[in-house]
Amino acid sequence: MRTVILALSLVLMLPVAGAAAEQEWAVFSGRDTLECNLGVCTGVSEMDDPRLGGDVRLTYRSRSDGEHFVLWGDYEVTGEEGSWSGEWVGQVRPDGQHVLTSWLAGQGAYEGLSVIANATGDGYINDVEGLVYSGPLPPAVAP
Repeated sequence: MRTVILALSLVLMLPVAGAAAEQEWAVFSGRDTLECNLGVCTGVSEMDDPRLGGDVRLTYRSRSDGEHFVLWGDYEVTGEEGSWSGEWVGQVRPDGQHVLTSWLAGQGAYEGLSVIANATGDGYINDVEGLVYSGPLPPAVAP
């Protein structure tokens, strides 16, 4: 039994592949301004982290009982050095407030970075805050 515990302890102390690489964790905030028509929204993302700013394109689908709305779709932000793409889900509250969460993976200069973001607003102008970090999207949301 002691041999198994010792072997497991030694395995747990081994460095993880890529662990020596510098990790990034950066909080950001800003605003998305969108125009929507027939299941597609386009617009501009303006964030305090310039990597997150750029042209926005998202698709949306919804389900409703007439009072409550559930929304979801694909989300992409394209900037000068790279892009972010992923998915989002959300709800529209009875007061009309949209509450959305998105998860995006970086491409181009942002390869290897991921974003988890929350947005609130009227669906056309949304205040956004989130986190950029090194590594893949969490398994619960990874495609």
